[in-house]
Amino acid sequence: MRAAHVRWVAVTAAATVVTTGLLGGAGPASAASFFPTQLLDQLMVAAESNSPAYDRSYFEHWVDADGDGCHTRAEILIAESTVPAIVGPGCDVTAGSWTSYYDGALWTDPSDVDIDHLVALAEAWQSGASAWDPAQRRAFANDLDFGAELAAVTDDVNQVKGSRDYAEWAPTAQGAGCRYAIEWVQVKYRWNLTVDPTEQEALARFLPSCGSAPIDVPARADVPAPVPSADGDETIVGGQQLRGGESLRSSDGRYELVLQGDGNLVAYAPGGRVLFSSDTWGNAGAVFTMQADGNAVVYARDGRPLWDTGTWRDPGARLTVQDDGNVVLYRADDSAAWSTGWDRSGLRPGDELTPGQRVTSPNGRYHVTLQRDGNTVVYESSTGRPLYSAGSYGAALLRMQDDGNLVAYRGNGAPAGSTGTWREGRSRVDVQDDGNLVVYRADGSPSWRSGWDAGQWATSPSPGTYLPRPTNPISPTPPGPPGNPGDSRNCGDFTTWRAAQDWFDTYYPYYGDVARLDGDEDRIACEKLPGHP
Repeated sequence: MRAAHVRWVAVTAAATVVTTGLLGGAGPASAASFFPTQLLDQLMVAAESNSPAYDRSYFEHWVDADGDGCHTRAEILIAESTVPAIVGPGCDVTAGSWTSYYDGALWTDPSDVDIDHLVALAEAWQSGASAWDPAQRRAFANDLDFGAELAAVTDDVNQVKGSRDYAEWAPTAQGAGCRYAIEWVQVKYRWNLTVDPTEQEALARFLPSCGSAPIDVPARADVPAPVPSADGDETIVGGQQLRGGESLRSSDGRYELVLQGDGNLVAYAPGGRVLFSSDTWGNAGAVFTMQADGNAVVYARDGRPLWDTGTWRDPGARLTVQDDGNVVLYRADDSAAWSTGWDRSGLRPGDELTPGQRVTSPNGRYHVTLQRDGNTVVYESSTGRPLYSAGSYGAALLRMQDDGNLVAYRGNGAPAGSTGTWREGRSRVDVQDDGNLVVYRADGSPSWRSGWDAGQWATSPSPGTYLPRPTNPISPTPPGPPGNPGDSRNCGDFTTWRAAQDWFDTYYPYYGDVARLDGDEDRIACEKLPGHP
């Protein structure tokens, strides 16, 4: 059991808030001191977000953090009793004397008091804790190192308070108002939590009445700083993010990039047609972050990266939703580093799709996409039913060439498949309203089609044997990424360049050059090995 529990105490409405130490550790404050309103100014103002929805089980409590046999509730009861508490086997506190500062009531039976989280767990969740990992939420829910967050108070009063923030509830007992307001700001500062506009206004209006003496600044807890949301904006820049249900919108309001509640990042055209999908569904609680290094990443709730634009070498980049339906990541010099693709039903000469991009039929019922696994697949959009699969696994680019050939290329430039229409001259490929993918010559005649009955795809960019459409072309859910191999291979571990390149192509789309096989960063591995063209 910890030896002491010393609170930050506001003596009177006009008194200085002082600290005498922290429970079980280093001092609670840095050397700096602020006026209460100055500390309030350090808090980020942001709308609360309950996406994903709060669940009390996300905050593990009560726990025996120091292993002395007493969990957090017992620690607070023992520390805050004004007489020696009576403690039985298993650190069961059976009697003591507690004064609830919320209402001034005195209690001797521990069943009459609750251990209240000053900033309620649900309020913390909506103010930034949803981005924390389980260990960080556990630390917040059992914070014995900063006394202001936990207090023994009258249970009925605590039930009335519930999960309300400062703008919605404050204690009415004489002398309690300033203590509560100041400690509210200190807890939010310590845990990097935001305040919503109404909450900030209520605190700014009340705190000047608490005197002009400075207060010490509590030490920051080890949690991430809040990230500003870009919900409703047209552009997202480094340090901003989208949470579940939030979106970016084109300036004309017609196009939208949404991080859905299921974790999928989707670009929508008017009428709900999908132009792009990160295929990261099944990850409720994910966030989409535009990083300072230029990479835009969908992160799972536990911090795992699920999808990214692969643009980590472009600091200062921004991502914007354009009025043509294209979502483009622009470098600091305004050149395009990545895009989702425009609102169009097909590809024209020179057009390309990268993994996750798609083109959709005019009626919105069908689309062709280059999947994260490199396969080119035609889907029925409403059901996810696959109609045609090219088998181009491992491709990093689908290009409509000037010679009329539609080619899927691997990252090293090797073809993964093509329509074999390279003699046809300038052509286009369209996704039709009947679900057929067709390559049309300049004169409007078809040179290739996926077909309902005889889908075909050449195995090389030159004319070759056409393959029948597979009976079961692909599962609607693409296979997941391979496990991260780490820095486990050297070029000397491979006997041929082809073997090294195949290994590189397997992992690069997901983890980059983890084994450092590509020294000149041209996405060609181990170029000195036998067989390199």
